[in-house]
Amino acid sequence: MLSIKNIRQFILRKIDFSLVIICVSGFSSVIIQCLFVREFLAVFSGNELILGIILSIWLLFCGIGSYIGNKKQFWHHSLYVWCLFCFAVLGFFLIRFFPIFLEPGSVISNRGIIYIILGAEGPVSFLSGYVFGYLSKISSKGSFIYRLENLGALLGSAVIYILILFNIKNSIFLIMAMVPIPFLFLMSNANRNNIINPVKITVASIPLFFLLFIILFFDQKTAFLKYAGSISKLHYTKEGEVALMVFEEDTTILLNNTLYKSSFILPVKEQTVHIPASQVENIYNVLVIFDRGHVSELSKYNSINIDIIETIPFIAPQKSTIISPAQFTSDKKYDIIYLGSSIPENAASNRFYTVRFFKKMQSLMSQRAVLSFTLPFNENYMQKNEYLLFSVLQNTLKSLFQYVLIFPGSGHATFMASNSMLHIPEKCHVPTEYLSSYILPSITDKRIESVNKYAETHFINKTTKPIALYFALQNWMDTFDFSIIILAVILICVLFLSILIIPHSLPAFSVATSGFTTGIYSVGIMLLYQATFGSLYGEIALLVFTLTLGFVAGTKIPFFPHSDLVIGLYTLGSFYLLIFIPHPPAPLFFICHFGIGLLSSA
Repeated sequence: MLSIKNIRQFILRKIDFSLVIICVSGFSSVIIQCLFVREFLAVFSGNELILGIILSIWLLFCGIGSYIGNKKQFWHHSLYVWCLFCFAVLGFFLIRFFPIFLEPGSVISNRGIIYIILGAEGPVSFLSGYVFGYLSKISSKGSFIYRLENLGALLGSAVIYILILFNIKNSIFLIMAMVPIPFLFLMSNANRNNIINPVKITVASIPLFFLLFIILFFDQKTAFLKYAGSISKLHYTKEGEVALMVFEEDTTILLNNTLYKSSFILPVKEQTVHIPASQVENIYNVLVIFDRGHVSELSKYNSINIDIIETIPFIAPQKSTIISPAQFTSDKKYDIIYLGSSIPENAASNRFYTVRFFKKMQSLMSQRAVLSFTLPFNENYMQKNEYLLFSVLQNTLKSLFQYVLIFPGSGHATFMASNSMLHIPEKCHVPTEYLSSYILPSITDKRIESVNKYAETHFINKTTKPIALYFALQNWMDTFDFSIIILAVILICVLFLSILIIPHSLPAFSVATSGFTTGIYSVGIMLLYQATFGSLYGEIALLVFTLTLGFVAGTKIPFFPHSDLVIGLYTLGSFYLLIFIPHPPAPLFFICHFGIGLLSSA
């Protein structure tokens, strides 16, 4: 007669606990990694350097852990279970708590960012690598261990994608990563006769459930610590973390901790909307890409049709079209196109300031139409890279439009481009609170001439050569006096150390170079996806899923001749394809990611 005790003992006899451990490690680690990436992007307003640092530190500590695990023989199931749980929880709260130690209004430096990333994700990634290295050493089923770890990661990435699909808050990610841990703890505490002491398990599990309670209870309070102001609501979307700051009748919306739009900045909104509007005598159709207060000001004009493009349904005004701007089509011809994107400081925003995107906008414009965007630039003094970024935007517009005019004022520059003459208006034709009385009277011919002088550099921002992004990143690094040379030196040291510890044999070197290529390729795919669609925050789970699916499938390939040559050709060919296709479809990125996983695993 079967009883619960007999069933439990049967399971414990038949299941190899080491194989369960590696599968759970893959499952939990990939969820924790994606959770940390989402939290880091929200805290650090992640540009590509930050994203690269996050991924590289994870891979580096995984490699170190795997190497040490392969050399050392220390192992204890219960210790692993508790370390995985505690490191994940501590890393999660470290990311959220560190802003309270900063001075109000201060910005964390590049070095500080690296230290926080090291402290938060380093222990978890090291432990993940250690488990794989140790079990690979003691097991004769090396490829099977590898397959099981990736099967766990495959399941974990599927869980992440479902959570993201339903806009579930980040603390639930951590809970899901911990789901298998009680089961592991139950199995690891069975005695030699496979009999489990229920009292011992109950007592030992109390801290576990206590920590889970803390995670849920303090989730909202700790999430608000990431923001300098008082947050009233927090929403998790595919594009990022959206925070609402409400003060009396004023509302400010932050996306990944950067300003999206606010009712406070009325002078900028008036300048942004009415200066370009004064260039067109009769306005019929207007296209607003990302409404940052444009629509409220445009309501002052009579009988105009306004179309709005947004990518985040939660903060989109009514009657908005939810679509990527590059994929938008219309039978209308617009008289004014307002681009409400932020300064091109990352790949997601840079895609709106390229020759390719401006050509797309030209196809939607009437003959007299104006394309305009307003960005924060210091008119009186710009640092070198800030000036170069300003010049690149000006040159890129001039490469496509006959006339380009930049309007200075209120700490922001309004760029206007058209194939019809542009001018500085003497007055505004609709009522304004700041533009007519303060901003326009302060504009002199000298200011206009100074801001519109032709740039000394002739760089043009292209999708295949994102020079604006390069200057923006350089400006970000110069702010903290942090040179790219330091990162290059660190990379060289890591590579040199890797060469020293790799077994001196041709197969081992082949595996190492394949892993190195796969790591770079994977990060490159993610950055290209971000530069094309700008939604890596939500789609990272699907990209990880396709990569691990390739890893699992690759273990089934028994023979792979000329592997290094094939991987090299595949890497170059697929990268070239993604970069030079005008508008590569999203499935192509997932297919390419699957392909490199398949080949490197094989």
